Amino acid sequence: HNLAQKALGLFGYGVALECLQYFAPGRFFSIMDMGANAAGILLYTAAAALLANAAGNRQNSRQQPDQ
Repeated sequence: HNLAQKALGLFGYGVALECLQYFAPGRFFSIMDMGANAAGILLYTAAAALLANAAGNRQNSRQQPDQ
C-alpha cells in the first residue's frame, strides 16, 4: 500500500514537471518523457516489492525452527 502511494506520488511529480516545462524557454511537454518516467517508476516499484518480499522471506526462514 505504501509502495503504491510512493509510485503515484512520483508519477504526479513527473507530470507536474512536464507541465511546468511549458513555461521554461527551450523546454516542452513530452508524452514520451512521461512514458519514460512511468517505466522508471514501474521498474522501481517492481524492484522494491521483490526486495521487500525477499527480505521478508529471509526473516521468516530465520524464525522457523529446523525440523
